[in-house]
Amino acid sequence: MPKYPYFLVGYNSVTANATEAITWNTGSNEEITIYKIRFHSTGGFDLIDIEDQAGTPYTNADSNNPLDSNLLTASSKNEYYEIVLPEPLVLPPSTQITFSVSDTSGSTNEVWIVGIGTREIK
Repeated sequence: MPKYPYFLVGYNSVTANATEAITWNTGSNEEITIYKIRFHSTGGFDLIDIEDQAGTPYTNADSNNPLDSNLLTASSKNEYYEIVLPEPLVLPPSTQITFSVSDTSGSTNEVWIVGIGTREIK
């Protein structure tokens, strides 16, 4: 089947100083390949974990050594920074990737994580 451009979106409203999950899911008949990741938020956050449903980690970050949102966003406005992956992230059918984020702003924070890539129906 042909591949076409695809944006894979994950969102959550993170309560003040809490940790929430943002997930990406693929359907049972699709493969998604991610080349870039874009982060957007309304306040500061820490990215403390990325893993798939099998527990495979995609970062060594944790609650004691998080990825601060300042490393993931372009400016203090938290605007539209794209991280180009060194190797594409291929998400086979029926995959779930979970991003655990903790609010650091002290108030409810809206966080979006967008994967930019291609989608192929299998």
